[in-house]
Amino acid sequence: MTPIEGIITEGFDIAAGRFGVKIAAAAGDRVAAVDGGTVVQSLWTPENGYTVILQHAQNLLSVYRNLSRSLVATGQTLRPGEIVGYNAEAEKRRGPALPVRALE
Repeated sequence: MTPIEGIITEGFDIAAGRFGVKIAAAAGDRVAAVDGGTVVQSLWTPENGYTVILQHAQNLLSVYRNLSRSLVATGQTLRPGEIVGYNAEAEKRRGPALPVRALE
């Protein structure tokens, strides 16, 4: 399952230090959990906007950055496809994009 409908503009590439993908999508689009899990962090920073980190089975994590709004709270349990927030505006030269990382 993908977290948002859009075009992958940067792919997963461990050699290049990219542990996730960047998906070009419209600002305001809903962002969904790629799998069920528990929200281990939901916070706002000036660099990344709202960021949500979900912990899944086998201690895998998914990280959703550049959200304009988070709809979840730390400790909340989510099902696959449940909405975590909304995609934000990005840098003017690149347009809106959702960075999603998978970590272990």
